[in-house]
Amino acid sequence: MIDKFNNVQQLAGASLLGFLSFLAPIKVSFIVIFVVIAFDFVTGVWSSRISGINLTSRRLRKSIKKMIGYFEVIFILFIVEKGFDFHFGTYRFVGGFICFIEIISILENTAVITENKVFLSLIKLLRGKAKNTYGEITDEILKEKNEE
Repeated sequence: MIDKFNNVQQLAGASLLGFLSFLAPIKVSFIVIFVVIAFDFVTGVWSSRISGINLTSRRLRKSIKKMIGYFEVIFILFIVEKGFDFHFGTYRFVGGFICFIEIISILENTAVITENKVFLSLIKLLRGKAKNTYGEITDEILKEKNEE
């Protein structure tokens, strides 16, 4: 009985190690997205306190769901690329776009925190470049994100 348990334990450990080695190429993408989201969260909380907006568990749940959704999308795109032997780098592109949206949000929060007009200028510049590249989608995402 103990031998069977040890075999199952070894199989589970080896399977987990194999799965993690499969995910190794997207490790950096996950770390970067997590760090950017963490900065957005911290600046968002700080900005909310300055603005007098209450912090609620609902807003925290939405942030966690958003982060999990981001990781799911990157993971699925990575698996599709590996599974079909594509080399488009879609998961990197989407990860970069996610970081771009979060960085604009960080700039918005920082503008509220510092009341410095430099951050507003940066936001206008980035949104203008995004509008030229992606159309109205960036504004729609930011509007939905800020309606939490």
